[in-house]
Amino acid sequence: MSDLWLSFRIRDADKRREDARRDALVANVNACSTMIWDETTSFFLMRSNMTIDSIAGYVADAVDEKQDTVVMSYLDNSAAVLVGIFKDGDLKKFLPNLRYRK
Repeated sequence: MSDLWLSFRIRDADKRREDARRDALVANVNACSTMIWDETTSFFLMRSNMTIDSIAGYVADAVDEKQDTVVMSYLDNSAAVLVGIFKDGDLKKFLPNLRYRK
């Protein structure tokens, strides 16, 4: 069992599509979790029996990797996975183990 954080940004000019992807992401993350804290709008703390790569697969099924950004990491920072796009190179400085999902 592992504890992770997950932060995301969903982007779409069509608010309905954006809301649908966010709802799908929330549902998929909940499906991967044995415990979750989700009181903020785009950040979750979660406990899961799944690997970070398995969770990334569930996340990728819910988002548009050409528009959206999802970053997740174990709380001990031993692994971090990116799903989607990112522009700011400083992210890799904060998370040296960051890699794109497999």
